[in-house]
Formats: sequence, structure tokens, C-alpha cells
Amino acid sequence: MGTRTLLADVAIGMAAGYLATKVTDRAQTGLWHATPDRAKEQEPDVSEPSARSAARLLCERFGIEPSERELELLKTLIHYGLGAGWGTLYGFMRRYSRMTPVGAGLVTGTSLSIIIDEALNPAFGITPPSEEFPASAHVRGLLTHMVYGLAVAAAAESLHQVTPHSWR
Repeated sequence: MGTRTLLADVAIGMAAGYLATKVTDRAQTGLWHATPDRAKEQEPDVSEPSARSAARLLCERFGIEPSERELELLKTLIHYGLGAGWGTLYGFMRRYSRMTPVGAGLVTGTSLSIIIDEALNPAFGITPPSEEFPASAHVRGLLTHMVYGLAVAAAAESLHQVTPHSWR
């Protein structure tokens, strides 16, 4: 694989990841509204989105006292940066494995859910420990990230059609 193909895969993955994050935001809202109130009541009170919590903790770590506007900007950069960056995983799976678009998309989304939401966010104190959330919250998170993965697949496959680089 040449440098141009690698750069194309990364660019397509990042663009697809960004677009998929936009789709996922809507899916997350829909799945939240579909969650029964009694299930929501069992969840810990989380006062801010995880990307904002990550931005706040990052600033604290480096001794930065951001304005509200700066904190909001950093939250947005973390949220969409993670989504865009994770999209590159899809392209590598499509190029180096025999996975179908749906399979690679589901692995991409599921890995994001497990690694970030279930492992790293609680480990770094961005969210409460995973065991404090009821099973319904974990299922909702997994479904949300599966939507992300399928959206990455749709976007990357579409974007890949307009480049001269085939997956194989």
C-alpha cells in the first residue's frame, strides 16, 4: 500500500467518523427518550456529558482555568475528534481483513463502546464506574455505538467510491 492510499484511507475514515458522530448524536437522543423512566431513575446522576467531563479533567490536569466558551470548545473537539479518529479503524479493517462493510462497521462501533465507554471513561474518572449503571444503560450505549459503526460504514463506503483507491 502506498502513501497516497494510506492517506486516502485515513482521510475517508476521519470524514466518515465525523459524519457518523453526527448521526450517533441523534440516535443517542432517540434511544434516551425510548428508555423507560424507571430505568433512567436507576442510573447515576451524571451532571455533564462525558466529553465535557473529559475536557474539564484535562484542563484541571494541566492547571488551566478555561472560560465557559473554551471548555465548550474543548468538549466539542474531544467529542468529534474521537469520533473522527475512531473512523480510521473502519478503513484499516476493510483494507486488511475480509470483513464486509456491516461487519467492519459493527466491530468499529462495538470496540468504541467497550474501550471508551466501558473501560477508559470510568478508569479516568470521566464517568462513574460501569457497575453503577444498570444493564439498560450499557445496552443503550452499545446500540448507540453500533449505529455509529454502521454510519461509519455507510459514509466510508460512499466516500471510497469517489477515490481511485479500491479496498483490495
